Amino acid sequence: KCVNVFTRISENWQRICNDRQTKGGNAVSGIITNKEFARLCKGGTLSGGYLFYGEEEYLKIRALESARKVLFGGEDDPFNHVKLSDVEGDILDALEEQVSSLPMFAEKKLTEVHGVNYQRLSPESTDRLVSLLAEAGQSDDTVGILYTNSGEFDGGRSPQKPSALLKKLSAVCTAVAFPYETPMGLNSWVCRHFSASGIACTPANAARIIDFCSRDMFTLSGEIEKLVCYTLAKGETAVDPKDIEKVCCGRGIEGAFDFTDALLKGRS
Repeated sequence: KCVNVFTRISENWQRICNDRQTKGGNAVSGIITNKEFARLCKGGTLSGGYLFYGEEEYLKIRALESARKVLFGGEDDPFNHVKLSDVEGDILDALEEQVSSLPMFAEKKLTEVHGVNYQRLSPESTDRLVSLLAEAGQSDDTVGILYTNSGEFDGGRSPQKPSALLKKLSAVCTAVAFPYETPMGLNSWVCRHFSASGIACTPANAARIIDFCSRDMFTLSGEIEKLVCYTLAKGETAVDPKDIEKVCCGRGIEGAFDFTDALLKGRS
């Protein structure tokens, strides 16, 4: 019986790979951007497995929150929302149990997987993971999200030069890339963040805020909220550039190279 189940999973995996090659040419067609994932959430069409990878943790967390909201509204569902962590035992056994189970009194269930160092998985464990993701992809009522950080998963220089593991996983699930925002994209994001609170911010002021505060989106989010509250308290509806240094915290030393540069310039 176990052999038959494994054979069925393997056949499903191979069929999905063949389907993707027919539709898009190669297995890397399973890689999408975070904006494309947001559109899937907005359309309510989440199903199967997703791999979250890349450096931008702020957008990754927001995407995870969006998926939870789409599936369960504003409330948690302890029966259909399961969070698995590698520190709690055999992660693949737990994942297999979730993939084979049905939702309870709901249309879909969500399984999140956290804390797995995929770069240390054995070839046998990797093949098993691929098989489980292929099985999850056959069910319309199953959503699985493998949440990784940059230390746990190496995506290579995707999508141009994806790693071998990314190629393998994206053949049976949808990989969602979260690279650092480009300077232009970050500037636009800052402006939109203000706009959502009813405050106008010009690209020039957004650039001043980024330059003064940080490139980190978590840090920027907090500093933007300070400026929003200060601007509204003054009864104004646009960012005053004179308020940036008055209200916000200045940039700290970010990263090893910034730290080295600071030392060379005599800063301590």
